[in-house]
Amino acid sequence: MEKIINYIKDTYNKDEITNIFEQGCINGAASFHIYYEDTVKFYLEFEEQIWDMLYENSEDQGLSPLEFIARLNGQKLVGDMKRLHNLLCWYAIEKISSLILAETE
Repeated sequence: MEKIINYIKDTYNKDEITNIFEQGCINGAASFHIYYEDTVKFYLEFEEQIWDMLYENSEDQGLSPLEFIARLNGQKLVGDMKRLHNLLCWYAIEKISSLILAETE
């Protein structure tokens, strides 16, 4: 997961990471990951790490990964693979942002 954490730290500054945590990607806080071209690219680059996080988070909540995904903010917008990749990109960026903020406090 170090690779994805470093990517977020290299892409966004502390204020931007705080905005992502507070506002969420769906509200445009992740300015470099708004368009499908960028979110799908991110997903494909970090697919394995994203699914590792999904499995861990879903297990923590006693859910299957698909049940967990169905509860993510923005899940109602998923109608194809491009939108699923977008949702999982945003999930990962938000999750990593919260981890980065937690380690700096």
